[in-house]
Amino acid sequence: MPFVTNSCVFPTVQQLRKSSTRYTSGTCFREYPKQRNKIGRVCNLVLWAMVKTSSLELPLGSLAPDFRLLEPKSNSYISLLELNMHHGQGALVVFMCNHCPFVRHISEHLVQLGTYLKSQKIAMVGISPNDPDQFPEDGVECIKARAETLYTTFPYVFDETQQVAKAYGAVCTPEFFLFDRSLRLYYHGQLDDSRPNSTVPVTGKDLRNAIELMIQEKAPPFPQTPSVGCSIKWKREV
Repeated sequence: MPFVTNSCVFPTVQQLRKSSTRYTSGTCFREYPKQRNKIGRVCNLVLWAMVKTSSLELPLGSLAPDFRLLEPKSNSYISLLELNMHHGQGALVVFMCNHCPFVRHISEHLVQLGTYLKSQKIAMVGISPNDPDQFPEDGVECIKARAETLYTTFPYVFDETQQVAKAYGAVCTPEFFLFDRSLRLYYHGQLDDSRPNSTVPVTGKDLRNAIELMIQEKAPPFPQTPSVGCSIKWKREV
């Protein structure tokens, strides 16, 4: 059975595997219903969306773009600068969403990570940048439902205009940006090698290693392996 809360239906892993959105290593695409074009031929419209490749828009050492975004759970606005002032030792910004199998695969670990980072006085915030017109389960009410029932260890906010995702150069979910106490980018890479349907357990080893190095005030890890996940669902231009 799917997980249902309020008006939000979160599909099970089995249902995701059977859905019209299919995910493969390196590429994800959504198949649309067959339609007839003007001359009567049947066309199968396929929208290709490449998943994460290395982003160069925000180099290591860059100052974190500040934001002030709605947290549906509390109906208040969250600022990165305010979070860092409260915690004091840095911040982890995670671009994520509700529907993506790559995020769902690591959801329990994200909760654990939020607890650990709080003990280290490092802020953590999840940002959902997807267009809810394309995926209603990534809308405000469903973000609120997820925050109330699962993501209870960190604020989960909505990037309605998608300007924050663009400022960070984010292209997929999940995507991780770890900043030091001065809010300079320290790590921009994957959580670990685990993927949906793989036999590799979720350990968070890559990101956790970066966190430990940052706490010890050592140089950032190198190389940093880019995240792999679902492409951000950008608003369609009118």
